[in-house]
Amino acid sequence: MHEKDTPMGASARAVAGRRAPRWRGAARVGVAVAAQGALAGGLLLASSAWANAAPAGHHAAPHAIVFADVVNPADPTFNQLLGINSHNVIAGYFGSGADAAHPNKGYLADPPTPPGTFVNENFPGSAQTQVTGIDNKGNTSGFWVSGNGTNHGFVEWNGVFASYTDPKTPHMAGSVNQLLGINDAGVAVGLYNGAGQLARL
Repeated sequence: MHEKDTPMGASARAVAGRRAPRWRGAARVGVAVAAQGALAGGLLLASSAWANAAPAGHHAAPHAIVFADVVNPADPTFNQLLGINSHNVIAGYFGSGADAAHPNKGYLADPPTPPGTFVNENFPGSAQTQVTGIDNKGNTSGFWVSGNGTNHGFVEWNGVFASYTDPKTPHMAGSVNQLLGINDAGVAVGLYNGAGQLARL
């Protein structure tokens, strides 16, 4: 586990990589997002009353469920949606990673109107990036892959990328550190490999 401003022994490296400002959606509504498998795109599942959500603590009448594809046109053969915040901004990636023609590339998507607005989010200098989580401040978590296949966790804090590697990770090509979620308190969680085991950062 990593908390912002509390390294807890993990090596952190800030990278001078910035991108466009975050969006803020007007409607706040519970949305379930499912990642769809191999050859299809991401899938957005939302109430038909997207913009008319009941205030917290009030029970709303059930609404019809609406399915919508959220597919980054950069590679429509493979998309995964892995995180969403209360502003309806979705974190994910496109590309199966199976070959050089389909590398994993991260993005943020701002539905609800398909195909939505996509903003690339890739760790600077990475061969591949997966964005796995987003908090309500717009900070993201994920992992990036170097040219030798080594996975490193990252958090993008206010437009600046920082890479995280648990010190117990074996020093070898192909080792794994992945951050898989982040909350509004700035705590990111994930896993690393060591002696064939997976554990929480």
